[in-house]
Amino acid sequence: MEKTGLFLLLTLSLFSQSVSASINMCPNPSDIDEAQGLGLYSTPDGKWLGVSQGIENNGEVKQFLLALYHPYKNNDREIGTLVRCTYKLDFGTIDMYLKDEDVINNRGFFVSIIGSIFWHKVTSPFHDDKYVCYSTDVKYCSFERLGHYQIKQYE
Repeated sequence: MEKTGLFLLLTLSLFSQSVSASINMCPNPSDIDEAQGLGLYSTPDGKWLGVSQGIENNGEVKQFLLALYHPYKNNDREIGTLVRCTYKLDFGTIDMYLKDEDVINNRGFFVSIIGSIFWHKVTSPFHDDKYVCYSTDVKYCSFERLGHYQIKQYE
């Protein structure tokens, strides 16, 4: 009986840590730093990365602008990839991308935007539909990160 209780406690502890560590929104602008004027931007944990393009895009990150989502295999809001998070700089913009082991192994940052009302569908006659979330606050562009086994269900 005591072993079962200990096992349950350990399992719940590990589950709560993994849930609390999950990524469910783009990084806050205040969490993004530039590497000494080199045009390389990252979060302190190094998971979100961006490179400014051209000399016209530089400076400190001022505010969040948008997030872009592409549905996976016509699954609309259920499953897709978070393509980028875009921020306003002192001059120009920067696109940030999540790069961690799961993104590499899954070949993309797979998320679901079901239940997030701030994502708006953009239909294009030439490309697949996409969703864009415009806001100055990252919390309005939330999503649910999907795990490996959830992603495999759609392949």
